Amino acid sequence: MAFYDDEISNRAQPAELYEFVGPTTTYRYTSHGYDIEFGGNTYTAMPMASSRISGDMEGKMDALEIEIDRGAQLVQDYAFVVAPRTLSCTVYRLHANSGNFQRWWGGKVIGISLEKPDVATLVVPSLMSVALETVVPTVFYQTHCNHVLYDARCAILSSAFDVATTITAISANEREITVASDGGNPDGWFQGGEIIGSDGDRRLILDHTGNVMTILWPFVAQAPMDNVTLYAGCDHSFATCVDKFSNSRNFGGHPHIPTDNPWRNIYGIRGQSNAPQTLDAEVQAISGGTTITLDVGDTVFPPITAPADGKFDGGTIVRLTGKGGIPRDILTSARVKVQVSIGTYLYRYRITVDSAVPNLIVGDEVRLSR
Repeated sequence: MAFYDDEISNRAQPAELYEFVGPTTTYRYTSHGYDIEFGGNTYTAMPMASSRISGDMEGKMDALEIEIDRGAQLVQDYAFVVAPRTLSCTVYRLHANSGNFQRWWGGKVIGISLEKPDVATLVVPSLMSVALETVVPTVFYQTHCNHVLYDARCAILSSAFDVATTITAISANEREITVASDGGNPDGWFQGGEIIGSDGDRRLILDHTGNVMTILWPFVAQAPMDNVTLYAGCDHSFATCVDKFSNSRNFGGHPHIPTDNPWRNIYGIRGQSNAPQTLDAEVQAISGGTTITLDVGDTVFPPITAPADGKFDGGTIVRLTGKGGIPRDILTSARVKVQVSIGTYLYRYRITVDSAVPNLIVGDEVRLSR
């Protein structure tokens, strides 16, 4: 008898089997009234139930919600710790009479809710739904590397940048891990890398100073004298790729993207150019002819903060256009020396010049140069 025949049979005795696989432990439960042996493993009877499977015509499925007794070891290990540990779920539907079965659902647990008394609710979206919602492309035109450190495109062997050591102490908040050795590497070498226990549990290293590793979340089971492995981190810059990993040929970014905006000066867009030597702005106020307040805000693009005090001391100011963008003696504008430049507050910059800029009025576009 085929699986479908079992489903429609009036003698059907279906059982749902739930397998949860974490980095260190696999949990197997069944909503049936007694334990079930399947695939060489025992699925322990547990008060639990799941929502109905539903979806739309485009193949997007609603997330499966699984309710399970709070006393289950799975809930104790995952619902009451802050560590974001990976947990995948596979649901099988088995007919005990015939032994026919089908894989009913598969996905990763993305959340555990404890809102209901004595019950934990696990949310498991389907793998297909996750795939359909994935943003593509995943590679972007940017200066920093797109690759994941040690993946196939990065091509660096993690074994070439690891240090096997032991834990000697754990701080009271359990986030500062002191190890016996950092391999003699400089501070910061493991920042952005990982520390992995012998049980496979891993944590991101936020900071590395001496033999102390600050991790994102506390370990669940690690203790002093436990073995761990440290893996060097990467900030995904071209300089780090070259100097630390000697891997420039596999760098996944575009380190030579031009930093200047070619449209800024053509269309008179205000704001500080990415080039460090100039600043285009609009005159907001003139006091005494020699004290000028400039607007360096940007009404079209993201706002730009005024540059540092004194950046243009000793530089020059020249008028680019008249009020409203009307050209006014662009080629004959006098270059006036800047004596003092002060970044007063966000989007404003005040300068003092040694003599008045000829014919300058509020609303004119000007350029400061160092």
